[in-house]
Amino acid sequence: MEARVAFALLMGGEGRRFGGKKQFAPYGGEPLYLHSLKAAIRWGKCASFLLVIPSEDKERVKEETSSLPVSITILEGGPVRAESAWNAVQEAYREDPEGMILLHDAARPLEDLSVLDRLLEETKEKGGAVPVLPLEESALLLGEGGEVSGYLDRQRVRIVQTPQCFKSRLLFQAEARAGLRRTRLTDEGSLFLKEHGKLGIVEGSPLHRKITRKEDIR
Repeated sequence: MEARVAFALLMGGEGRRFGGKKQFAPYGGEPLYLHSLKAAIRWGKCASFLLVIPSEDKERVKEETSSLPVSITILEGGPVRAESAWNAVQEAYREDPEGMILLHDAARPLEDLSVLDRLLEETKEKGGAVPVLPLEESALLLGEGGEVSGYLDRQRVRIVQTPQCFKSRLLFQAEARAGLRRTRLTDEGSLFLKEHGKLGIVEGSPLHRKITRKEDIR
C-alpha cells in the first residue's frame, strides 16, 4: 500500500527584493502559487493539499482555489519560513503519521513532475530526500571577517531545491526536537540531516528556478 502524500505549499514572505508578494505574481496567466498547485494536482499522487499563507491573504486564496477539483486546507503561516513549515508538518502528521509530506516553496514554479517521482522513491529508502543540481560556476568561501578563505570544490557542491520530501513521522520528530533551533536552518533538508544523520538526494530540475526578482519571471 502506497503511503499517503500531503503536498504543502509555503506561501509566506513579503518579496522585498521582488517588490511585492511574488507568490501572487502572474506566471503563465495565473498567480505563481496557483500554477504550482495545479501542477501538483495534475501529478495525481497527493491525498491532501496544504497552503500555508499570511492571514491577510486567506480570503483571496480561498476565492482563487474555490473551483479546484480537490479539497484545500489553508493554514496560517508563522513569522519566519521555518515556523510556516512546522505548521504544515504538524497538519500532515495529524492527517497520517505514516504518510509523506512534500514541501514546496511558492517562489519556485513547479514544472518538472518527474522530480516528485524521484523524491518519493528516495524517501521510501532514506526517510527524507531533496532535489539537487550541480554548481556550474566557481564559488568562494569567505571567512568570518569577509576575507576570502578559498575556493569551493564545485565537484562536491550541489544546489538544493524544492520540493523536498519526507516521511511525516520522521520530519515531525526532527522538527519537534529542534524547537527554536529550526529557525536558524535554511530548509527542512538541513534540519532532517542534522537530526537524523542522513538525507537522500535526487536529480533536480533547472526549471524549478527560484523567483527572486521580477526579471526572473519569463
